[in-house]
Amino acid sequence: MGHRLSKIVTRTGDAGTTGLGDGARVAKDAARIDAIGAVDELNSSIGVLLAETLPDAVSACLVDVQHDLFDLGGELSIPGYEAVSEAHVTRLEERVEHFNGPLAPLKEFVLPGGTRAAALAHVARTVCRRAERALVHLGHAETVSVPARRYVNRLSDLLFVIARALNVAAGRPDVLWKKGRVRGAGGVQRPGRGGADRGPPADLHCRTSGRAPLRRQEPAARRLPAPRATPGEGGAIARWRRVAGTRQPRGVSTAAFAVREPRSPMTSILPGRMSTSIAAPSRAPAIRSNASPAGGAIRYAT
Repeated sequence: MGHRLSKIVTRTGDAGTTGLGDGARVAKDAARIDAIGAVDELNSSIGVLLAETLPDAVSACLVDVQHDLFDLGGELSIPGYEAVSEAHVTRLEERVEHFNGPLAPLKEFVLPGGTRAAALAHVARTVCRRAERALVHLGHAETVSVPARRYVNRLSDLLFVIARALNVAAGRPDVLWKKGRVRGAGGVQRPGRGGADRGPPADLHCRTSGRAPLRRQEPAARRLPAPRATPGEGGAIARWRRVAGTRQPRGVSTAAFAVREPRSPMTSILPGRMSTSIAAPSRAPAIRSNASPAGGAIRYAT
């Protein structure tokens, strides 16, 4: 008998197909190949769990499971071939009863966690559930043996019980789901519910330093006055004021807000602010320029 893996790189799958055990070529995204890959991923997840320090009974059980999953992968690679039987399913059911016997009855749902080994068992359990879904999906189009589906279903139960047993062996309790538990407790109010983050209380400074509490000073609302016509000019003079620090009013473009006109500038410097007023020749209707807004906001027809 020759070596099974005498050559690793074959380049036969470069076109997106792979070979089954019976010699047929199928696409790599076919439902059968997806099921085979899910079982292989499940076997690898159990291998990661076995890398932890586990009780001997758990390790021996999981090594047997790895061999069973390898046989299941071979069954899936040869349509019509059966390698997993009802005896495999019965053995898993017995293992479930063996590990579940000493455990306390559950009154709440269990969250994945506890020790690292228990958490890895929960990860393997969720991968097992995905492998079961892949087998069910394959069964809609092709024949999948009943013992194969039952085995994967019982294996997820076994991994759940093993996760609990590993926490007990390490002296850790189950991580239970608590109904109605207040999320985010601890005195921290998160923004997003009930308004934005309001910051520290007003009397925090007083409590920490003994000084008078600091009160928040709300900034006074400042509005930019709308354009108004100067009396005596027939409504032709648009008067704009830009005060340092004010916000651009809604409905007024940036170009109109920052008006620049070379004619008749009148600039006055006042304490703490600067205002610029632009005047135009009398009785000249103001029209908007077709030029770029950055070049000037208003030009006057002559």
